[in-house]
Amino acid sequence: MRKLTDQERQLLRLIADAGGSICPGVDTNIPKEGHKSLRRMERAGLLTVEDTDDGPRFKLTILALPEVDHG
Repeated sequence: MRKLTDQERQLLRLIADAGGSICPGVDTNIPKEGHKSLRRMERAGLLTVEDTDDGPRFKLTILALPEVDHG
């Protein structure tokens, strides 16, 4: 797996602190570059995405937990 950027680590920590999932625009405001990072982490298997009425909800996967715990 590739090394995460500082922004990606911050986003993972934000999601973990929010209880393991966030819906950008509803739970928190994330800049456009942050949305790109969320999608990259989804493709890497660190996040799953569930479509909701409020928009996509990003959830941590088991693969993300070591990154959240140890950065």
